[in-house]
Amino acid sequence: MQPMASILIICLGSRGDVVPYAALGQALQSAGHRLHLATFENFRELVTNLGLDYAPIRGDSQALLAAT
Repeated sequence: MQPMASILIICLGSRGDVVPYAALGQALQSAGHRLHLATFENFRELVTNLGLDYAPIRGDSQALLAAT
């Protein structure tokens, strides 16, 4: 049996950027790994509703995208 890995995924961007990484996180967690997803605070609920551990990154993705 493989040892469980502790994985941190860092994702910056829009909801469309975060959702695929959240799905990856769910798959990794289902495989027995410990998963933390670090992203902007406005995606906290999305991440935690999927049963993943959330790590906050200060800021707002909408403000970041508007600045570019």
